[in-house]
Amino acid sequence: MGTQSALAYSTATGELLWETVLLEGELPDGIHGNNTHASPTSISDGERVFALFYTSDKSLRLFALNKDGEVLWKKKVGVFESEYTFGYGSTPVIVDNTIVVSNDSIGTGYLVAYDTASGEEVWRVSRASQKSSFGTLALGKVSGREQLLTSGHGQRVAGFDPKTGRELWSVQGGPPVTANTVVWDDRFVYASGGFPGRETWATDVVSGEVAWTSPAKCYEQSMILVDGSLYGVSEGGLMYCWNAANGEIRWRERLPKSPESASLVYAGGYLYHANEEGDVIAIEPNEVGLKVVGESKLGDEIFASPAVVRNRLYFRVANYEGEERSEMLYAIGLE
Repeated sequence: MGTQSALAYSTATGELLWETVLLEGELPDGIHGNNTHASPTSISDGERVFALFYTSDKSLRLFALNKDGEVLWKKKVGVFESEYTFGYGSTPVIVDNTIVVSNDSIGTGYLVAYDTASGEEVWRVSRASQKSSFGTLALGKVSGREQLLTSGHGQRVAGFDPKTGRELWSVQGGPPVTANTVVWDDRFVYASGGFPGRETWATDVVSGEVAWTSPAKCYEQSMILVDGSLYGVSEGGLMYCWNAANGEIRWRERLPKSPESASLVYAGGYLYHANEEGDVIAIEPNEVGLKVVGESKLGDEIFASPAVVRNRLYFRVANYEGEERSEMLYAIGLE
């Protein structure tokens, strides 16, 4: 039958504090082999926890819970239609007192914001496109203005007013389908993908043009920007370091392990890369070449990106006993 649930664990001990079943018997018939029925990350505004699921009727369901796991409100966001049987994976974004959901559905895509306390719809704007896409919105400050940033849907990079959903700008570029989150600095938005193309590119928000491109594809995993260098892991475990200003490849080297789905994270002065075989690799960021400073095996499988909270890294790891699969949550201290 299958269930979709929200779970809370103690950060001090790892003890399961509560589990709330939100949906039963509503799993989609088919999804991508690397996807799950709970891929969007749960998020919190400090008072409430929000969980988003994709269901068998092709709809998105958004739930708000209190800190004890009680459902405060729920919404049927709308239908997500795709030409691919990949499922859904975009994580909502909290902006002040609203939670924004991106639905890059084929033909009828949109952004929608709900009041975090009441669940009432605050605004909804159309994002029509001939192809569906799977990226997650980012809330960032570019060119002096806070905005919602995304790529892929409609084969463009775009910025939106987080208070109204109004499109502030868009620049054509890149493949029509992406599955990660863009990164940004004061002037540029950096994106990578996708399908059917293969490209990494920087969009100049000030000039409204594509500043540079590189024929590399970081598809599911997001890139990261550290001290003027843009780092990304392409499919096949090839890691890139670009000069973020002009796209020059400073170095590209193969990681010790592959394949990969999780995104790079930066914490405590190091980049951390988790691969699908359960290995975690610590990398010193630099402009010269790949410098691995540590490697640990946590389990048999890691697909989820690590979470960084205060001085800890959290990993969701799977292990196998024959065909039986179990999951573990690890907290790794950075000090």
